[in-house]
Amino acid sequence: MTVAPQSRRGSRTFEFAMVGTGGIAAIHAGDIARMGDRARIVAAVDTDPQRLDDFCTKWSIPRRYPDLGAMLSYERPDVVALATPPGLHAEQAKATLAYGMTVLCEKPPARSLAELDEIGAAEAAS
Repeated sequence: MTVAPQSRRGSRTFEFAMVGTGGIAAIHAGDIARMGDRARIVAAVDTDPQRLDDFCTKWSIPRRYPDLGAMLSYERPDVVALATPPGLHAEQAKATLAYGMTVLCEKPPARSLAELDEIGAAEAAS
């Protein structure tokens, strides 16, 4: 008996924006790349232009931005992955949620329970 592979019809490709392009971002990019046609990174953000260029070249990312605000003004990815230092997570998550986008945040998501509550309130309001 031959079993036919499941149909890919109706499946979609999830678009990611990567915020931060350091070491942990490379791990996430590798994981996304292994998802094949189910996911791709369409934009990246970093304040270091050389690191941003290197990351985008390595992972074939078409669009690059110097800051989160610029990216949020132009992009509508399915997921914004925050791979930045923990001290930036709360503000970046709240900004992303204000645009109605899904946030995937590297751990720890916040430096305190108060910041985590702020992120939760932003999510509830979005």
